[in-house]
Amino acid sequence: VKGKDESLTMVMNLDMLSYDTLKIENFRIKEQVEKGIIYSHISTLDSAGRENYLFANQIETADDFFSIRFLPEGLVLDGSPWNVEAGNLLEMRKGKLSAEQLVFSKDKQSAGFITGSENQKLVFENFALQNLVNIVKPKGEKRLLQGNLSGEIIFPVSGSQKYIDADIALNELYFQDSLVGN
Repeated sequence: VKGKDESLTMVMNLDMLSYDTLKIENFRIKEQVEKGIIYSHISTLDSAGRENYLFANQIETADDFFSIRFLPEGLVLDGSPWNVEAGNLLEMRKGKLSAEQLVFSKDKQSAGFITGSENQKLVFENFALQNLVNIVKPKGEKRLLQGNLSGEIIFPVSGSQKYIDADIALNELYFQDSLVGN
C-alpha cells in the first residue's frame, strides 16, 4: 500500500502454535489498512468460539511518528472484556514517548502506562498475572502461573534519573497450582 487513499486487508488463522510443552490455540490476526491507518485485530478463541484474548487497535505511522490506540471494546484478557478509556493513546513522536488515558480496568483490577515530564511508569493494581500468561497453555491441566500484582515500575526520562525503579508486590503466587509465595 503506497498511498493514503489505498486499502488492504489481511487475515491469518492458526489452529495451534506450539513449542515443546506450551501452545496457543485458535490464533487469529486481521490487519486492515484504510487511508494510511492500520486497524489491527489480534485474538484467540476458546473452544466455544468466543474471544479469549483480543487486542484491537488503531495504528498510525509516519516519519518520526508512531501511535497506537485501543478501539472501544478492544481489550479482552483471559476471556473477560476490560474497560478501555475513550481517548487512550500511546505515541512516539520525534523520540519522545507519551501516553493518554492508557490505564485499563476490570472490576478491582487495573493496569496501564502513564507518562510525565520526569518519568514513565507501568502501574498495576490487583492485576491477575493469569490475564497475560493464560494466552499460552501448558500441556496438561495445570495453570502455568497465578497471582496478583500491585505497584509500579518507573522508567527514567532522559536526564531525570539513571535507573529503573520498581515498587511491586506479588500476592498469592502460584506456579503450576503450587503456592510459591504469599
